[in-house]
Amino acid sequence: WYARATEDLLPANTVCAKCGGKEFRKEFDILDVWFDSGSSHFATLGRRPDLPWPSDLYIEGGDQYRGWFQSSLLVGVALREAAPYKCSITHGWTLDEQGRAMSKSKGIGIDPNDLVQERGAEITRLLVSSVNYVEDLRIFDELLDRMGEAYRKIRNTCRFMLGNLSNSQNPKHPHFDPAVDTVPYEQMPEIARWALARTSRLIGKCLKGYEDYQFHQVYSALYNFCTVDLSSFYLDILKDRLYTHGTRSLTRRSAQTVLWHILDSFTRLMAPILPFTMEEVWKAMHEGKDKIESVHVEMFPVYQEKYDLAGGLEEWDQIIGVREMVSKALEELRQSRTIGNSLEAKVVLRAGPAVFALLKRREEDLRYIFMVSQAELVEDRSLEAPDEVRVEVGRALGEKCERCWNYSPKVGRDAQFPTLCERCAPVVREIL
Repeated sequence: WYARATEDLLPANTVCAKCGGKEFRKEFDILDVWFDSGSSHFATLGRRPDLPWPSDLYIEGGDQYRGWFQSSLLVGVALREAAPYKCSITHGWTLDEQGRAMSKSKGIGIDPNDLVQERGAEITRLLVSSVNYVEDLRIFDELLDRMGEAYRKIRNTCRFMLGNLSNSQNPKHPHFDPAVDTVPYEQMPEIARWALARTSRLIGKCLKGYEDYQFHQVYSALYNFCTVDLSSFYLDILKDRLYTHGTRSLTRRSAQTVLWHILDSFTRLMAPILPFTMEEVWKAMHEGKDKIESVHVEMFPVYQEKYDLAGGLEEWDQIIGVREMVSKALEELRQSRTIGNSLEAKVVLRAGPAVFALLKRREEDLRYIFMVSQAELVEDRSLEAPDEVRVEVGRALGEKCERCWNYSPKVGRDAQFPTLCERCAPVVREIL
């Protein structure tokens, strides 16, 4: 190409089909499109400190194994005796609802700019992170609607946690101040330690997912944690402490300590997927500080083995299973109009020896775990299996406290606060 004359490289009597010209010149800017793209690493990597050689990752469609991946490998081995990338990943095609590959020239599918304008950049990123990108992705309105609901669930969960971190013992700080308000791990109730253990395991899963480029596993872990561990369980239980206990009480500050740790870890982990939303959360968490750094310059949270309850998590899985049985029984009571909400109920658990021992250690917390006004635990050795549980539900005893809505026989015993229960009267007295 470089050494021989132009006429030596063309067949005799070659004519340009467009203009009829017979004189040609050689193009020296491109040797071969695949050779040139395969040489891109030689022109860019290893020439600046922030662009080391080899590259961490090459990513392209599956058709590039015989294209860019291969040409880059050949050039890299020829020039430096090594591959120019540490890892290569292929992605699938984006399809429309009928399974046709999206094509701008053919007018098939959704223009990415239109998608961002209609649904927003955050929901678009959430969609991409939720799928296994190695496979083809079908985009249709129902899927986008589901991602919108997922986004709202994540945002509302963060908003709930932020709202309950809105006070501090530090008068100069409008929100929970970890330096002043944190409760030591050893003083926390077991349910708080369970939440920290679940958060620690979440961190481990997400860090591995990011490291392996399995972003859909990161999304799945974060979303399930948000909906199952938090919204459907822990935050439900926590509302009583957050809303009714004294602002300086150990139980409420313990709950806030855990919320801070959860939100801090969750925001860092979700930041690559929802960068704008998590930046908003991060700034709200640190409002009042002289200088707030972006969450995107922070490090990922670190898995802390000290928070792992080991066998304790399996025990709590059993407790959650009992809670599901109680919830089913309460729903039947609601359907029969015996009660309006769960706080109007009393639960009696008749448990075999194994489950009885498990629940006995948490007996004081059972009514909060089940979200009822009263819970009674009875050991029943007549049951066939040691881990069997029978649930009995009925109306709670006593009167309704107008502050916490729990029912108690002790409502009205405090002459100063005749409509409050034994928990709420001291708290209100302290406020007044």
